[in-house]
Amino acid sequence: MRHSTTDETHKAQWVDVEGGQIPLSTHGAGASAILFLHGWTLDHRIWQPQFDDQALAQSFRLVAIDRRGFGASKAPPDLDREPEDIIAVLDHLDVDRVILVGQSQAGRAALRFANQHPGRTAGLVLVGSPIGGLEPGPAPGEDVPLEHYRALATADRLDEMKQLWAAHPMIQGGSGTTHAPMAAMLANYTGQDLLAPAPQPGPDIGGLGAITAPALVITGTHDTAWRRRVGDAIAVALPHGTRAEIPEGGHLCNADAPAAFNRLLSRFAESVCV
Repeated sequence: MRHSTTDETHKAQWVDVEGGQIPLSTHGAGASAILFLHGWTLDHRIWQPQFDDQALAQSFRLVAIDRRGFGASKAPPDLDREPEDIIAVLDHLDVDRVILVGQSQAGRAALRFANQHPGRTAGLVLVGSPIGGLEPGPAPGEDVPLEHYRALATADRLDEMKQLWAAHPMIQGGSGTTHAPMAAMLANYTGQDLLAPAPQPGPDIGGLGAITAPALVITGTHDTAWRRRVGDAIAVALPHGTRAEIPEGGHLCNADAPAAFNRLLSRFAESVCV
């Protein structure tokens, strides 16, 4: 099943994946593709500031999906299957190699994909992504209390969970321009993933040396100290990693500091597509 808008450069489509379908939107007509993977409780709309950037759209083919279990996706949540979903999206679009942008939780899927499919990974951009095996861990208040959130969702107290998450420093940091779109996406969040079996542990800091793709690791200066420290460690652990911070950007720095983020992304994408 496929749906398209009347705009020839901005199309919405459905892609068959294990257990259902996921929607994707495309914009631009560049020869090289950038695939955006949104963070937890979000959907493809978090990437609107990138789709609105005419320079990016002229140079690249921009693709954003609703990951399984989020947004309008019709596939059940399963973080472990997301690398397979990326393959399905690339094959659907007839894209051989892609630049992957993984935001927060989706960085785990992006890292797994780059490790499993090096031949199809032109570049890797990680935005506020977590990692396992790094000590010390986050300070109290910096972590995401998933077990508490899972207990609230299981007890049919999803609204309470959403209120707590909306007040978390990872959501409140930054310029404040993300608050309205974040609220809209959070309102649509169904908590399916909290009711599903917990995924396998994500990539460990010690395993990143096997990833050969060039990588850019980004955080906002107003992200939590833990996520910024994780960004430093990932950039060092990746054989071809580089590090950047966005002034005035929070955890969702692509949305609350889009001009700076888009410049970084464009320069990186151009460097790996030469």
